[in-house]
Amino acid sequence: MKIVGDPKKEKIVTILVSVFFIGVITITTLLGNFNDKKLIERGVIINATIYDVTSTVRGDFAVKYRFFIAGKPYESEHSYGEIISRYQSNFINKSFPMIYLSEDPSINYLLVTPNSFKKYNKDFPDSLGWVKNYMN
Repeated sequence: MKIVGDPKKEKIVTILVSVFFIGVITITTLLGNFNDKKLIERGVIINATIYDVTSTVRGDFAVKYRFFIAGKPYESEHSYGEIISRYQSNFINKSFPMIYLSEDPSINYLLVTPNSFKKYNKDFPDSLGWVKNYMN
């Protein structure tokens, strides 16, 4: 079975690959929205500490953070497009509120920017006003 050179088979393969990727993107988006809704409805707020800051491939500001629940350590990471990457060192060892699901701590989000607080219907605290100095 030779696919290369057969325009009809190449078209079918292209369509199947496209449908697969569209499906993956759709499912990922729906799961993310579902988790966000659960965090808004049932999320618990605790503090987490940033221990590493990097940049994503797109140049977004990415943080790795650590938190403890009942003495057990957890780690997670998220990126924030609105923070200017060159200010990475200003965030290391800083604590921020984090929202998570008590039944699954892997579903969590570090609340760093005014937009992240707004996304989860939380008020941006005055104590984090300094973050605005490092935003686009």
